[in-house]
Amino acid sequence: MRKPFIAGNWKMNLTDEEALKFVDQVVERVPSIESVDYAVCGQAVSLKDMKERAVGTNLQIGAQNVHEEEKGAFTGEISASALTSVGVKLAIIGHSERREYYNDTDERINLKVKTALNHGITPILCVGEQLEEREAGRAESVVRKQLEDALDGIEAGRAADIVIAYEPVWQSERANHLHQKMPERCAEPFAAFSLTRMVRRRQNRFAFNTVEVSSRRTFAVIWQKKTLTVRS
Repeated sequence: MRKPFIAGNWKMNLTDEEALKFVDQVVERVPSIESVDYAVCGQAVSLKDMKERAVGTNLQIGAQNVHEEEKGAFTGEISASALTSVGVKLAIIGHSERREYYNDTDERINLKVKTALNHGITPILCVGEQLEEREAGRAESVVRKQLEDALDGIEAGRAADIVIAYEPVWQSERANHLHQKMPERCAEPFAAFSLTRMVRRRQNRFAFNTVEVSSRRTFAVIWQKKTLTVRS
């Protein structure tokens, strides 16, 4: 049975004080059970305090980004070693907003994934198509390329530690209309068809399990070895 992993990203919101209150609320309202892993990804300035506040709970604290270089003149960025120095071992990589606004190309995302893995950080690798790409019938090919480029050069044993989050860029605009259609048109085809085909083409290089979606209100599916998350 797959172990659910649920992660929330609050983007550029919440002050440090607000972030800590939110962590308290999550810990209070989400049962600490071994059958579910869960995390929140906050702003870099709050990560250390959030991590300290979550000590003794099952709540994981993640970063919203990590730079591909070890160190250097990259103003405003955050290094993998800086994250691990405060105990953070989870990071979002390739979010659609980073791709659109900060030139996070597939090649750069690949470097970020490798850097994260080298530092013992679990990447939450985000993939997803734009609305125009979906309407043009290119959704599957776009996501396949994002996956293949991001995972290029990563061995199967290490790829198994990556969480893959499918989150179509257009979902927030059309989510209500497509709630009932998502399992057939998006989640299940990518889980059971695209990823399975990718594994076969790459000679089983990546050991992802095929997932089955039961929810009828699916927004996004996160794949990981022995892990399935359906977010509604």
